[in-house]
Amino acid sequence: MSGMTIERLKELHESRPFKPFIIHMGDGRSVPVVHPEFLARSVSGRTVVVIDPDDHAHHIDLLLVTDLEIGNGKRGRRSR
Repeated sequence: MSGMTIERLKELHESRPFKPFIIHMGDGRSVPVVHPEFLARSVSGRTVVVIDPDDHAHHIDLLLVTDLEIGNGKRGRRSR
C-alpha cells in the first residue's frame, strides 16, 4: 500500500482547490491536514511532516498509514 499511499497523498496535497484531509495511522492516531502549507514531503515521498491546528509537528512514515480521508473530521462538514 505504500506506493499507492504516497501517490494518493501527493494527489490530495496538490489538489486545487485544496480539500482538508486526515491521515489515519496504524496505531490509531489521526492527523488532520487543514492547509497544503502545513504538510511537507521528503524527497523520496515516503516521509511527511504535518503541522496540526495545535501547532504540533508530526513526522509520519507513510508505510504506517492505513487510510487517507477527505474531510476535516468535523461532523457535518465532510467533503466527499
